[in-house]
Amino acid sequence: MRLALITTLAIGLAATLPDQPPASADDNQRWTDCKQTTDNTKKIDACAKLISSGLADKLKADALYFRGNGYLAIEDADKALADFTACNSLLPNDAYCLGDIGRAYSKKRDFTKAVEFYEKSVAVDKKINYVWASLGGALNELGNYDKALEALGSAIALDPKDAWSYSKRGDVWTNKDAYDKAISDYNRAILIDPKDHVVLSSRAFARVSIGKIKEAIADLDKVQAMKPDYAYGHALRGRIQNDNSEWAAAKVELDKAITLDPKAGWYYLQRGRTGIALKEFEPARADIDKAIELVGDPYIEAYFYLGQLHEATGKLEDASAAYHKALDASATYQTAKDFQAKALDRLAELGG
Repeated sequence: MRLALITTLAIGLAATLPDQPPASADDNQRWTDCKQTTDNTKKIDACAKLISSGLADKLKADALYFRGNGYLAIEDADKALADFTACNSLLPNDAYCLGDIGRAYSKKRDFTKAVEFYEKSVAVDKKINYVWASLGGALNELGNYDKALEALGSAIALDPKDAWSYSKRGDVWTNKDAYDKAISDYNRAILIDPKDHVVLSSRAFARVSIGKIKEAIADLDKVQAMKPDYAYGHALRGRIQNDNSEWAAAKVELDKAITLDPKAGWYYLQRGRTGIALKEFEPARADIDKAIELVGDPYIEAYFYLGQLHEATGKLEDASAAYHKALDASATYQTAKDFQAKALDRLAELGG
């Protein structure tokens, strides 16, 4: 979660929870550090001391909320969830505590539970922009694209200058293969926040998907300048190079991407594709298998490239079996359907 958003959330909850005069200068400083510092270790420590100091329930909930934000910022979703749940126990009808339980579940990638708590939050207070945006993001992850668009529309109506809401809606349009609409929303987000490397890379992907390669590379050049260690930027550049048969250059980019983020299955699939072209068949097979392991079965694109690998090594029966596996899987998005069409073409060439 971006620091700017966390600050906004902090201001929101602070408005719902009354302060009490600090007992000492030390307490005063602890409240300042708990609520305002961007040093998350310092924030967590200050909030912990306040929580253990015998505060009234509303103030204890306040400190729990801010400590939970500190834990989220350092990627400790379990501790964040514990704090937000304790906040909710003290203030059962507080929309911010409920919404942030949802944020913790989103961080844990339990999007069904996240949606449950986001919906509880908006039932209490329909005017919190970040909860609607987060609800839209979680619904998008669950493939409920139409409801995601509704939620993100509500977020944007509440704050038309919130870049994050536009970027999340762009992600939904991307998943619906509506790339022109996605680019329009990414453009709005970038106009508000031109230094967001994640949104720039998302726009690059959408541009690649409609053949605007030059513009996509321009976006990736900006990403590289802003965040040279951003794995997805390297992976997407590698994919473009694969598409252009620039195999050696693609391998360099994909090696970088996997070193930076070894848990992204799509990166391995792209490198497996590169390996087939370079006739590095054993590493290519290992990469395709790793992609399926990380993404999960079925993975239609991986089956197609597995078929390509078997064809390249003369194992035509195995290739046919891989293509059939691609066709037997349920395709829920256009890219997967496109790969099924490619698999069908290859089967026709192989005689079924």
